[in-house]
Amino acid sequence: MSDYLSLRDFYYILFRHKTKILVLFISTFLTVLIGVYVWPEKYEARATLLIKLGRENISTSAVPPTSSQQVITAGLRKEDIISEIEILSNRFIIEKVVNFLGIDFLFPKPVKPETFFKIIKYELKQAIFKIKDFIYEILYTLDLKKKLSPFEMTVIGIQKSLSAKQISDSDVIEVQLKWSNPDIAKEIVSTLIDSYLVQHLEAHKTSGAYEFFEKQVDIMGRGLGGLEDRLQHLKERQGITSYEGQIKLLLENITLFNTSLKNTQTEITETTTKVSELKNQLSLQPETIQLTKEINRNPIIDPLKTKLLELELEKNKLEKKYTDDSRPVISITQEIKKVKARLEEEATNVGGAMTIGVNTTFKETQKELLLQEVYLRALNEKRKMLEEHIKSYTNDLERLNKPDVELKRLNRQMQILEENYQLYRKKLEEARISDVQDRERMVNVRVISPAITSFSPVHPRKLLIMGVGVVLSLFFGIGLAFVSEYLDHSVKSAEDVKKYLNLPLLGSIKEVKN
Repeated sequence: MSDYLSLRDFYYILFRHKTKILVLFISTFLTVLIGVYVWPEKYEARATLLIKLGRENISTSAVPPTSSQQVITAGLRKEDIISEIEILSNRFIIEKVVNFLGIDFLFPKPVKPETFFKIIKYELKQAIFKIKDFIYEILYTLDLKKKLSPFEMTVIGIQKSLSAKQISDSDVIEVQLKWSNPDIAKEIVSTLIDSYLVQHLEAHKTSGAYEFFEKQVDIMGRGLGGLEDRLQHLKERQGITSYEGQIKLLLENITLFNTSLKNTQTEITETTTKVSELKNQLSLQPETIQLTKEINRNPIIDPLKTKLLELELEKNKLEKKYTDDSRPVISITQEIKKVKARLEEEATNVGGAMTIGVNTTFKETQKELLLQEVYLRALNEKRKMLEEHIKSYTNDLERLNKPDVELKRLNRQMQILEENYQLYRKKLEEARISDVQDRERMVNVRVISPAITSFSPVHPRKLLIMGVGVVLSLFFGIGLAFVSEYLDHSVKSAEDVKKYLNLPLLGSIKEVKN
């Protein structure tokens, strides 16, 4: 062959080896055709399930939560969907399906057909099965493969054919199964879903929850009744019908009387001050006062006053001329003193008449003083009475407060038990409802689409395989032609003589075939 292959050379090679190409093409295509013909057909059964957020996703705690706790859910998690897929494809469920349907139902004995082509297909399949069994027996004998029971092989076969996956961006699970018989495939998927629903309940079920909560409710109910009896006995022993009401009433009375006592103390202080002021006023006023007074004028006083005035004027004039220690000033000063002394003496010698009577202001002040003293004594008595009442109420309150520690402890225990009792009653009811829902198979899984099968086989894809077989047959045939051409070293043309022998060509004679 030359280094450069032209289109003419390509066609020449194909024409030269056309028989080989045709034989290999036909044999390869027939092999593919027979393989496709006897290849076991498989139908697909499909169902879809919707996983919703329900009671299975909320755990029932044996310890009741506090009232401040809240359950906040944001929907199903991806892990929840994966968990459901694991339960659905679990080997335990598949074994239950196989046990329920039976191997004879899953692999019925083939019936020999009556038509020619179907008989051929049937015999070919039987032959392939026998060859396959023979090969397996050899592997079993050589201990290269473990021999499995029909049950185990059926379980493995369903596991390989089963597919469960989550549909993207949804809470939907799609279940697919490929099987040789469409009706059997549909029955397998339906039974598988039924078994899954039962196993789903068992997996999420809290065993013994109802009995546990019922026992707790009974224990707490009896404990609550015992505390109520102890509390009632304590109240009867103290002679109180309503302990809280009695304490509240005493506290209200003590507060009221304390307020009244403070007001009384304020009034006593104000009244005492007022009494002191009245006594002070009374001490400053005479009991009797001068009512009228008649005075006779002294005729000597006026001339003396006139003379005193003249002396004063004269003194002023002398003080302007002389010093204070001069004789004229000293002389006139002594004269002024004598006149003043005489004026004072004459002022006492005044004649007249005076009338004396009762001081009304003194009497009114005295009367007001008596009233305030009486009011003060009344306030003191009121204060004593209030103090006695407060002391009595305080003693009663102290008497009630003596069992306060025990009472508070009992009330605290009762409050805790009451809250737990109510919460466990609620849990008991929830557990009862959950048991009923379990018995009725009420779950958070809904079958959107029951098991349905395809109308035609999904495997093998015969047309595709045959198309690929045609292409491969042509490829193998053409490849065989070029390989044969490459391995063939005979001289076939004048160009080969010149190229490989390096001899001149004189002529060529065409071979004539008889």
